[in-house]
Amino acid sequence: MTYGELKNLTAGLLIGDNNLPKDDSVFKALLSYAFNMISNKAEALRLMTMNSTEDIVRLGPGEYLVRKPNIPALDTDELDIDHELGFAAARYIASMISKEKVAMHQQYGDDEILKYNGKVYQILEKVKIEEENKEECTDRKSVV
Repeated sequence: MTYGELKNLTAGLLIGDNNLPKDDSVFKALLSYAFNMISNKAEALRLMTMNSTEDIVRLGPGEYLVRKPNIPALDTDELDIDHELGFAAARYIASMISKEKVAMHQQYGDDEILKYNGKVYQILEKVKIEEENKEECTDRKSVV
């Protein structure tokens, strides 16, 4: 999802409510806040790193660290998070701007992250099982 698409989606979520801020720096500040919420809650594959020199937010699964996402400069820039989490970012930003649907947008953002995390945990578990099977096969070959 691009930065421009995120702004359009957020504007769409807010139809009939408050409008997006006209100052792009305000929207970027809200995006930074939404990214902080996401990086603290989501196991974003794109944010996982083993490079401790990056701007680290927290420990991730296994030996991974979770880095801080970069804020886009242009509307054509891709968001520095996994695609599905762009929808959570839009919901969180909408919750910060909305006058009447704050809790609803917050809940939808949280739900997006829960669904996303479930998928990531399945992937990580499958990779772990495949690695264990490879090690088991290697161990058997060395015995023979």
